[in-house]
Amino acid sequence: MTAIRLDSFGGVAPILDPRKLPNMGATIAHDCKFDGGDMRPLFSHLNAGALPTNSCRLFKYRYKGSSYWLSFPNTGTSEVDAVISPIANDSLGRLYWSRVSLSTINSGAADNYPRCASQPTANDITGNTAVVRKLGVQQPTVAPTLTETQVANSITSQGATPTMTNMSQTSPVTVTANAHPFQNGWRVIVAADGTTDAGMSETAGLTFIIGNVTASTFDLLGTDGVHYTKFTVGATHLKISRVYLDADMETRSYVYTYVTDWGEEGPPSPASTPRDIRYDSKVQVNWTAPIGSLSINRARIYRTATGTDGSGSFFFVAEVALPAITYLDGVLPISLGESLPSATWSAPPNGLRGLVQMPNGFMCGFVGNTLWFSEPYQPHAWPPAYCKTTQDEIVGTAVFGTTLVVGTVGRPYLAIGTDPLSVSMQQLDLYAPCLNKGGMCSAGTSVMYPTPEGLAFITSGDERILTLSQVARKQWSAMWSLTMEAIFYDGRYVAFSQDAKKTLIVETEFARVARTVGGDPPNVRISDATVQGRAPAIDPDDESLNYAIFSGGGASSRGVFEGGATRLTADWKSKVFTMPHAINLSLARVYASGYPVTLKIGYANLRSNGQTLGEVSDTYTVVANGSEPFRLPGNFLSREFQVEVLSAFDVQSVTLTDNTDDLRAS
Repeated sequence: MTAIRLDSFGGVAPILDPRKLPNMGATIAHDCKFDGGDMRPLFSHLNAGALPTNSCRLFKYRYKGSSYWLSFPNTGTSEVDAVISPIANDSLGRLYWSRVSLSTINSGAADNYPRCASQPTANDITGNTAVVRKLGVQQPTVAPTLTETQVANSITSQGATPTMTNMSQTSPVTVTANAHPFQNGWRVIVAADGTTDAGMSETAGLTFIIGNVTASTFDLLGTDGVHYTKFTVGATHLKISRVYLDADMETRSYVYTYVTDWGEEGPPSPASTPRDIRYDSKVQVNWTAPIGSLSINRARIYRTATGTDGSGSFFFVAEVALPAITYLDGVLPISLGESLPSATWSAPPNGLRGLVQMPNGFMCGFVGNTLWFSEPYQPHAWPPAYCKTTQDEIVGTAVFGTTLVVGTVGRPYLAIGTDPLSVSMQQLDLYAPCLNKGGMCSAGTSVMYPTPEGLAFITSGDERILTLSQVARKQWSAMWSLTMEAIFYDGRYVAFSQDAKKTLIVETEFARVARTVGGDPPNVRISDATVQGRAPAIDPDDESLNYAIFSGGGASSRGVFEGGATRLTADWKSKVFTMPHAINLSLARVYASGYPVTLKIGYANLRSNGQTLGEVSDTYTVVANGSEPFRLPGNFLSREFQVEVLSAFDVQSVTLTDNTDDLRAS
């Protein structure tokens, strides 16, 4: 080979000796990308204006045609993840976010709880407690108290207002009363009140069935008044009372829940002690007022319809506006409403991290090695029964399709399911500990995250370390920083740096097209960018990549990645090309979208015996100002050459040769 022809450009692969790289391989790839196989400089990054705070998370909030950026403050070392309401056409425009201070995450600090707000502004999320709420609804801690009020179920022949006016001497006896509560089929008992009058005394102490009921009369079935002592108005002292059978009694237990002005219902109170209640009685239910929650404005009352231990189903009785703390329940069993929906609900735990939204309206977060899931379309309700645990502590999570990828300090998991109750956990065989939560992100139909060995790629039926063919473990450690935060943008994994390391960019064909499991290894192209930042976020309005500009003292303005109109100067350096014999490259041609294009040509000096003296370390510089061939300076005889291209324009090809025939072929 007597010519060096660069007509395709790729990323770095430091695991390979520079002489063993493919022709498109690079030893340096700064501020460039390779979308079309050529070398394309990144556009400049736009400063879009000041942020109100030192930001640890950006979120583009949109509601009813308006949109604006929210900047979550970095208090100490904060970690924030935000998601929009899963409720379709949510009239409140709610936003939900998990927020923890990593310095206090293990101390149970009271302010590490998830939050929510309706139509929040930038000022709201920085501490407006009148708008920002703790996610979840308070659970009552005190059982309700009950007082039974029994209805009148007897009549008497004596007293201030006697109602029984006659008992006939017929068979059966007909009782006349100016008012009575009895109904056909009821069982009653007749009792004497202890006086000397013996009218109808033969019925005293006996039970009878009520029949032939009218508004003012009823019969005591089974009696024979013809043979009884005559009833004497004003003298006979008898009382007829209903006898309650087991079928006439209910064993009841009550609970109550608190409801917010958003219609969010919380978990129930402890159940009241089960009591036998006459089915026709009324029950006064008393409960405690909520403590310290301005958002709770209602209470809902539920009671059991069957069961004897209070553990059966509870059914809706009534909803009562606060501040009332009492309700008189006269609802018949047939009129009870729906069953208690929140029996297993709870507020999300303090310290919940990594809030993400799953398909079908439920959310997920984690604490330690436990995954928590919310009730579908009820983001305030997090039933402990839905929890799943992993063998190792969880570092981060990300979603593709209906699958949640769980990165741990050991092997990753897949949590798969369209409903939190049916989510199944699968531990993968790949040992791929997640280095840091910020580096984990969704990438189309996959998830990518950093491991000690390189960049992991997880999708359905396939998991691997993408960069093993390009980067060794120690080299990856030199590239990666635990401060990095990554996002998938324009087919690239972009990990922003906050320290001396450069922002890392990984392009792969996996991110662009589906592949068949077991196919060829992916074409991975690794480069870096000089920009520094944190809190990357995609703007859903224009699909731009935004980030908090990091300047060493903290983020104070918002940047737009490649948001500028001009190009940066890309710096791309080739492999070391080894010739069969020493030559002097004398001619060059550069095809580009614009000029000038600067070439730094590295070479190795030769010994007098023709052997290479050391590495390719000496360079000379030339500038291409057009696509016409141009001469290179002489007296640079070498067997090994390396080409560095610096350009603010797209470069399609570079040819270096010692003869004109090679230029014609280019």
